[in-house]
Amino acid sequence: MRSFLALVLLVGTGSNAAVAQLLELRSPPYANERAVIHVYEDLFSSRTRRLAACDLGPEGSCKLQLEGIEGTRKVLISVADVGAEIFVRPRQELVLELPERPSGLARSLAGTARVDPLFIGLDPMDVNALVADLNTRLDAFIAEDLATDEVAGMQAVALRRQDEPGTNQSDTLQRPPTLFFTPSWSEQRVDSFGARLKRFYEAVDDPWFQRNLEMGVGGLKLGPKANEMKAYRELMAGRRPSYDCPEYVRFFRSYFADHLRTHPFRTNEEQLLHTVSAGGPLDSLKNLFRGHDALRSDPQLQELVILDQLYQEYPGKLLDREGILALIRTISERSEFPEHRTIAANMLWDLTTMRPGTELPELELRRVDGGPVDLDTLLTGISCLAITSTRCTYCEAELNALSQLQQSYPGILHEVVVALESDVEEVQRWAAREKNTQRVWCVPKEPDVFLDALRVRSIPTFFLLNDGVLARSPAPFPSNGMAAILHKLKAQQEETDRIKFGSDQALPPRH
Repeated sequence: MRSFLALVLLVGTGSNAAVAQLLELRSPPYANERAVIHVYEDLFSSRTRRLAACDLGPEGSCKLQLEGIEGTRKVLISVADVGAEIFVRPRQELVLELPERPSGLARSLAGTARVDPLFIGLDPMDVNALVADLNTRLDAFIAEDLATDEVAGMQAVALRRQDEPGTNQSDTLQRPPTLFFTPSWSEQRVDSFGARLKRFYEAVDDPWFQRNLEMGVGGLKLGPKANEMKAYRELMAGRRPSYDCPEYVRFFRSYFADHLRTHPFRTNEEQLLHTVSAGGPLDSLKNLFRGHDALRSDPQLQELVILDQLYQEYPGKLLDREGILALIRTISERSEFPEHRTIAANMLWDLTTMRPGTELPELELRRVDGGPVDLDTLLTGISCLAITSTRCTYCEAELNALSQLQQSYPGILHEVVVALESDVEEVQRWAAREKNTQRVWCVPKEPDVFLDALRVRSIPTFFLLNDGVLARSPAPFPSNGMAAILHKLKAQQEETDRIKFGSDQALPPRH
């Protein structure tokens, strides 16, 4: 379901005076907290880039000037542990309020807990109001269609009649296999609904929104019984991809879902595997994808399908991962389409950042005891970087388990613990209770920047390093699995330090 819902409070009449990307943020429950704005670089990789930040102050409000916004861009507003997604455009003024995290919702990091923003004085023709209204109508149509599914209803009636008289048994295990199983709607109902929506929004002079509307209705037509080529001719044939349109991306990925496995892999399995394993050439891979009618005469759409399919296949075991990275890197460097170069670069960053075998990014930390922080010195040999917080009740148990592992590997395991706190004195009291003199306690200068650099979205999080290089990212918890990895790393280090007979190897360094 489409999760973007916004509450719109219309105060006064008329639209706001357009100024260059001005955003006023209000959030009294999070007074004195820091608000951070991230813009989505593209909607395929969902990579975000820090755009602006401000302190809400004692009244819980601040104003931000967003620079570098072109077209319609999706941004994420994060305050403490809540976040909201909105759309911004050049020469747009927005005033919005972020509510407090709902009770019962688990606490999170870096705004991963989504809340619905409350817009103040929003123009009814603003893109946020239009998208929220459209998504509500699309969801209502789906809910109504499910509730009035005649075939499914008759199946349920027939099943009830098979039960013994006077019983009210659940049909969870005995229902027919087709009951609410086929995710497709009546084409006539979808066409009628789409025509009504088009008439309703015909006065909206906004090409981006009209394209989003068209693709949103088109997505309802996809399914097992859909005429794929008809949908292609109506929505994609001869038209430039709408990279910044959420409904287009959703339709695109539904239409070409598992395309690589369905077409090139079935028809030219050996050539496909060989081309990907060799990391190219890219033209050979394009020839395999040209077998599909929708991709035969559209090189831009064809390359986008190849790029997205390779990206989604990376976590699997069908294709060689290093070959996938090589092909994506080729597109990022040589594609004739600038949008594809940007998307490929973001995908490459997503697949390679913080993976084993790489080094840590630059981190700005300060020790709670006032000493200098030199991670190159602290994270030598076998070391563990732990991310925790005083508000995390489970973190203390894992840190105790880490202390026990340190006792099992004396002089081998080095620890650096980073607490996500603004109150250094509170961390000092926690460190004093631990009574672990070998553990180095630090706090980040800017927690949101620190979390983004390490791509941390939950705590506790542990990283195991070997001479400054990531060995496990993230690592298993100390209470469940880390001991076996430490034993293996220790054995590898001893093998490296051992002087072999008859060699000119230098003496190993003293630890």
